[in-house]
Amino acid sequence: MHKNVIKLIMLVVLVFVGYLLFSRVPESAKEISSPDKENVVVIYSVEGKGGVSYEVRVNDIPIAEDISSRGDLRPFLYAGKNTLSVYVDKGGEDDATLDVVIAERVAIDDAYTQFTAQPQDKVLVSYTWRKAKDTLPVTYSAEFYPSIGKTQFLSDEGKKVELTSVVKMEVLKEATDIQHAFLTKDVDTVQKKMKPMFLELATVFNVSYSSPEANLEEVAQEIREGKLDFAPVSTDPTDFDYQLYGNGKIVHIRKKTGDAFLQTSTVDGQNRGYELYFSNIKGEWVWVR
Repeated sequence: MHKNVIKLIMLVVLVFVGYLLFSRVPESAKEISSPDKENVVVIYSVEGKGGVSYEVRVNDIPIAEDISSRGDLRPFLYAGKNTLSVYVDKGGEDDATLDVVIAERVAIDDAYTQFTAQPQDKVLVSYTWRKAKDTLPVTYSAEFYPSIGKTQFLSDEGKKVELTSVVKMEVLKEATDIQHAFLTKDVDTVQKKMKPMFLELATVFNVSYSSPEANLEEVAQEIREGKLDFAPVSTDPTDFDYQLYGNGKIVHIRKKTGDAFLQTSTVDGQNRGYELYFSNIKGEWVWVR
């Protein structure tokens, strides 16, 4: 009897100590998957045919709009519940279709670049639209629960805003300041503006993504060597489209032509566009995605 009491006390002490140790772990560390999940990747595939017009979002962040797209969903995933939203407003041809698949896999070999669902993948959610049987417009929503994800993103710290004329002007000013830094080869300012976005990406790519420092240095090197050629951008706010994402905490600015705000060409003739997503964090507009 006495020995059983001692064992029970020791067990209670061990559980309490374990709780104290874990509770002191920073939230960022708690977000890291266990070793058996370090190679887990969640992919998406959006395939539209026949002139269908649509927008697909994950957690109110756009991942595809009118153009078929495949990619890695880790930069958008929360731990626990996530939401897929599909909006279809035009059907195009009679045989128009839209297929959306989100799947999870253990990454092997070239799994980071192959974003087409494979038979061994675990399908988390899928949606199929056919003009022949579905009316328009269509709004579809579904929840899914991946085994990986973050408890919080940088944009979650942002202030919820509305697209007032003041907000548009502030966002445009921040965007043109970044453009000016690229044009004048102000490396320090460019790195300062891009650092939060690269840090955010580094927390979700636990295997394949290079360090924020390496990415910032690569951009700096391209600027110093004159490998990036930017064309000046208009400062007229009416020349741009502004959209709210992330439940009102992210503002996306883009040219009305549909092109990214920052467009550049490299010395080898390749075009590159930097999409700009800003959140108002503690009174400052921060490039978060």
